[in-house]
Amino acid sequence: MTITLGLDIGTTRMKAVVYDAAAGMAMASVSLATPVVRDAAGDRRDPEAVWLSTVELCHRLAHEGAPLDRIDGVSVAAVGEEIVFLDEQGRSTGPVSCWYVDHSSDVDDVTAPPHALASWYAVRAAIRGEDPAVRSAVAFTDLGSSVLLRLAGARLPIMDRTHACRTGLLDADHGGWSSARLASSGIAHLRTPELVDSGARIGVVDAGAAEELGIPADIPVRAGAHDHLCAALAAGVSEPGDVLLSVGTSESQLMLVDASWPEVAALERPGLEVGYFVDGRLRYLHAARPSGRRVADLVAADPAGRGIAEMYAALSAIIDPTASDAPVLLQNAEGIDPSAAALFHELHRQATDAAELTSMLEQAAGRPAGRIRITGSPVQHEIWRRLRRSTAGRPVEFVGVEEPSAVGAGILAASAASRRPASRSAASRLEATR
Repeated sequence: MTITLGLDIGTTRMKAVVYDAAAGMAMASVSLATPVVRDAAGDRRDPEAVWLSTVELCHRLAHEGAPLDRIDGVSVAAVGEEIVFLDEQGRSTGPVSCWYVDHSSDVDDVTAPPHALASWYAVRAAIRGEDPAVRSAVAFTDLGSSVLLRLAGARLPIMDRTHACRTGLLDADHGGWSSARLASSGIAHLRTPELVDSGARIGVVDAGAAEELGIPADIPVRAGAHDHLCAALAAGVSEPGDVLLSVGTSESQLMLVDASWPEVAALERPGLEVGYFVDGRLRYLHAARPSGRRVADLVAADPAGRGIAEMYAALSAIIDPTASDAPVLLQNAEGIDPSAAALFHELHRQATDAAELTSMLEQAAGRPAGRIRITGSPVQHEIWRRLRRSTAGRPVEFVGVEEPSAVGAGILAASAASRRPASRSAASRLEATR
């Protein structure tokens, strides 16, 4: 039996699962808030605090009786646009900007791909501001890989390609580090990470890290991936044309394509991003919207102080029961519960936007979408599913995998599992609608 530890460092939450590869499912899972330093400089991420939260997650798993002593591999999924600066020991030199903090300027002329602006601007701002984290740095990596390096007790940096393509520092022709983009960001003097495939073995768990986390030493540490791509892996998205809608703080939609790096890099344009998939053979087209944030804002603005579950319950009460397909509001719903009605309109708008994004991806890829799989906490709500089915214009499937990004990391930790689809057990939990 292969049992692994999958970690996910999300924008708002960190999760950990103990993954049973044979059953294709999580045996146990825990979560807590992703630490953020909030001050006048804007939201920042302290990799040391992230490490301490990783330790806390493992302690919580142990408290719940998860078999941490039996795991035989570990990997990490993480947000994709946060560069971490490292010292000679491979440790973080200090906090870095969160990916959503805007460091751009109206007078800038940046020759970097759209998705790279967060990293590119943040790195350049740190250089220009003589940030202490940069002054003492000798190398850099991504946030997820910084945790993996800590696990393995490694000094030399690595970065998986799914994260590297989110930095804006790769060459469009050969997919390696671009000297021109490194120079334009101001970090050409730093050691660049070795580029590796997701799932590649990068070392074994260091004895000190093993003691801190309460996991076995000397088990494989495997390169991770961007959190949305790990969610795709867990959802069984694995073939050219497959589409994943991963709904969380943002709604990420990607389509897999069978293309070389130069071919897919040539498709990038504002609003359409490209990158490496976790299996090393496919690439992806990607677009995203801040869907979860908008819903969270509406919930927070409810005068009654209701949470998301209560808001969905209120929404059910103002849906016309005679509508058998697409849900519609009762004629007087706006006056009955304006907060619930506002939530309905926002969810309907997001569903329409999602269908338009799928069409955009099809046009860019030059092919129709294949399987469309949707994952994330909203899929548990019937009204949400009905809205998506009625607006998609094509068959969609709802994936009932809990903590899909952490599960995807667990799959990567199970060995070269990144090169095969999710197990039949995982696929059998799909709710298909035709």
